[in-house]
Amino acid sequence: MRYCVVGSGGYIGRFLCEHLVKQGHSVDKVSSSLAGGIDPTTGLLPELDLAQVDVVVYLAQSPFYRQLPQRAPHLLAVNCVSAVHVAIAAQVSNVSKFIYASTGNVYQASFDAFKEHSTLERGNWYSLSKIMGEEGLRLAAGGMDLTCLRIFGVYGPGQADKLIPNLIARVKRGETVTVDRQPSAAEAQPEGLRTNPIYIDDTVRAIEMVAGIRGVPVMNFAGDEVLSIRQMVEIIGEVAGTSPQVAVNDRERPGDLIGDTSLFRSHYTLPLTPFKEGIQKVLEASQ
Repeated sequence: MRYCVVGSGGYIGRFLCEHLVKQGHSVDKVSSSLAGGIDPTTGLLPELDLAQVDVVVYLAQSPFYRQLPQRAPHLLAVNCVSAVHVAIAAQVSNVSKFIYASTGNVYQASFDAFKEHSTLERGNWYSLSKIMGEEGLRLAAGGMDLTCLRIFGVYGPGQADKLIPNLIARVKRGETVTVDRQPSAAEAQPEGLRTNPIYIDDTVRAIEMVAGIRGVPVMNFAGDEVLSIRQMVEIIGEVAGTSPQVAVNDRERPGDLIGDTSLFRSHYTLPLTPFKEGIQKVLEASQ
């Protein structure tokens, strides 16, 4: 098959392109770091030639998701306008499948696991931009099959400035990791945010799987293990051979970030990388 990966220079994009090539697929790379990619200033994308492309995977992300509302136009341009622009071109070129990388952060705060039909959160720029992207793509797709992947906590070697690499760095430096309390909960030992991260190799294999399915408009992507910050830090410390320091602050967290994976695991049946094994691979790669 021939893939076009928009956002090929990003974290998931680099691993996905490498994986697809190893599987014998052809890959057209589109990146802000390459000629003809998303304009780093505007977030907009020029015309793409998608003739002969079978699958488009849209992974592009604005680097300014923390600089809001000042950089909201760029965020909306990348997450919505450019995505729709590519989908229209793909539909005209008879591309059979469009995969959009959304996020588990689109859901309204809750301590329960999020199902694909759970209430969405439109009250912050990042989640709003992804929701707008999903909804715009549904209008633009026409007869092209579309799947929006709501991805929870991808991690792996070479990643930086995200939850798990930040936890690893703090544990290795001997710094204290703080966890938030759960409101109205009698926690003998507060655990902090709970989530179910997914290892990068599992993520890219699962994206390839999604390219072959039809009629699934939205799917959560997350791991099998639901872990708290405290549990993740303890596992990191065990693998790194150090005793992590965890403190509890008085701040109450609004919810957890747990993706219900029933739909995902009904399609993707291969074993997922256990968190401890994933951390071992991350630490080995950094040596």
